[in-house]
Amino acid sequence: MSPNNGYIISTAIPLVGVNETQIRPLSELDYGFFRLQIGGGSQFVMLSLGDCQVVRSFIRSGAAGFEPFSLSIWTTLVRHCELAVDIGSYTGVYSLVSVAENPGVRVVAFEASPITFGRLVTNILANRFDGHIAPLNLAASNRSGHLDLTLHGGIYTMSSGETLEPTGQHRAYMTRRVDTVTADEILDNWRNFFPYELTLPLEDRRVGLIKIDVEGHEKSTLSGLKRIISRDHPTMLIEVLVESDLGEIVNSLSGYDAFWVDERGSLQRNRSQPAFNALFVHCTKLAEVRAALAGLQVDLPDSLT
Repeated sequence: MSPNNGYIISTAIPLVGVNETQIRPLSELDYGFFRLQIGGGSQFVMLSLGDCQVVRSFIRSGAAGFEPFSLSIWTTLVRHCELAVDIGSYTGVYSLVSVAENPGVRVVAFEASPITFGRLVTNILANRFDGHIAPLNLAASNRSGHLDLTLHGGIYTMSSGETLEPTGQHRAYMTRRVDTVTADEILDNWRNFFPYELTLPLEDRRVGLIKIDVEGHEKSTLSGLKRIISRDHPTMLIEVLVESDLGEIVNSLSGYDAFWVDERGSLQRNRSQPAFNALFVHCTKLAEVRAALAGLQVDLPDSLT
């Protein structure tokens, strides 16, 4: 199935001289609040000053610009979810579309970068989603403490490749010492953090969906989610940059199997390009996920081995 999930309609609010009131060609849009619609559903706005990789991807490539099939899967599954967790939220596209699709959901959004976190909060407030999304300027890892976050793009960009892992792939513009926490600690003991670090009560909601995009820190992040995963068996969308890591992650998660997300519109056992995200499904949730994704013509097995 060919995904048709994302496009920019228009700038929503005049900003620095930009005052677009009509639908304009994507190439003419650059700065401002942009109104997005994912999967033909509800709309939301995101701010870009030429510095948001998500918005710029839609500007450059239209509907196929940013993780089109991953977003289609997420928006479909989040309609049946009461609590979602967005780890490595960046400027918040997965969190924002969650509430746009399902106003009853609550989202806990982790973003470690202080620069990017500011934009995440702006986007939440611009949509008046502060009663639905709890942003945390924390890194979800395997322990509480501190780690160095590598920033490649400098203070005027929000690089999507910021990482907590040592890397020689890019020259670092700078590093920032950031606070780390286990997601279990926040989600399992939310009353200890509300209403300060955590701005919303989670009540007795079960985690139905988790998205993880942490640039190589996945295994540490998952290690800090063991209790929630064991309790709730959430469906997870995880960016896996190294193909060989997929099997290792699956083996560490009891009852789960994983499928590569081909952004052209399918789920695959074997990695194909372009595929960096993987969908992790627990055996107890397989029938539920298969039914929810039926409209996307997703081919999932009847049982997991």
